[in-house]
Amino acid sequence: MSFLGTIAVGAMAQAYNEDKAAKEAQVAEIQAMKRKWLFTTGMEKISNRRERRKEAQARVSNAVRLGFDRRAALVLETSGELDSVLTRINKLKEDTEKDVSSTGIRKMSQAIIENVPEDKIAQATQYALDLGAAEDMDAGKLIDIIFSATDDASLNKAIETVGGISSGVPSPEMSPTGVNLIGLTELTPSKTKQVKSLIESRIAGIMGATALGEDTYQWTDPTSANIIIDKALDYYMEQRANPYLDVDLADITSQISNDVRTLVQSGVQLKDIADNFNFGMNPNEFEKTPTPKDPLSPPSATFDENSISIIDKNNLAAGG
Repeated sequence: MSFLGTIAVGAMAQAYNEDKAAKEAQVAEIQAMKRKWLFTTGMEKISNRRERRKEAQARVSNAVRLGFDRRAALVLETSGELDSVLTRINKLKEDTEKDVSSTGIRKMSQAIIENVPEDKIAQATQYALDLGAAEDMDAGKLIDIIFSATDDASLNKAIETVGGISSGVPSPEMSPTGVNLIGLTELTPSKTKQVKSLIESRIAGIMGATALGEDTYQWTDPTSANIIIDKALDYYMEQRANPYLDVDLADITSQISNDVRTLVQSGVQLKDIADNFNFGMNPNEFEKTPTPKDPLSPPSATFDENSISIIDKNNLAAGG
């Protein structure tokens, strides 16, 4: 090979090596960028997941401190309702005119446990265990995965692994419980009085009362009327505290007046309503108590010839 040929070959070899080095540098730069992305993304996901686990655990613990059964709190957390429930309770506690009822919280808690299927409660309990379990991915494991990747194939595998890191603990599918938060507060005496007055005004005319003034009535049967009103108020309070109440509170007072109207129009006496009817019963199926005959009332003056004995008929015929 001539001297010039040798120079040309050398130049080509140098250009090839320079090109190879440039490509390797480019690949190394791309791999470094991938590793940086993997680390940044992976750490962000791990941090978010850790934060969400802490928030979920804190919500459940807060609910338990308020009086919720832990199982009920877990069901609400799993269904995604616990955060809004706690927010509502905190707002109610800030309102000086509202008194959060511990009884209402316990009743709601018990209603959730009784209405949610056992298998769903078991899933919610397992979810709690998962919240407290050791994380399957942490910073140390992430670094090992990233820097163990030495080529495109292993880097792509690392990208797949990091992409699969959950931002939180997967919760089981659970439909909202639909609990009603109205019953979490107790009515103040003044509010209770207003409800009672409303009930009185709705049924006074139906029961034949005469209005004498504001919230003042002359009842045809005061004793029975008071019992009926007290029963109606108790029913209203029970329904208001029902965590699964699916009607407006105004509908309850309408139901009460409609029930009384149905009974009165069916001929049921107020005393019978007071003694034997409970709101929540079907008024159309109520069997009224027969009105007893007055033992002191005189016998019927109606003449019934068929009821006269043969001897009496003979005496009548003889003019005796």
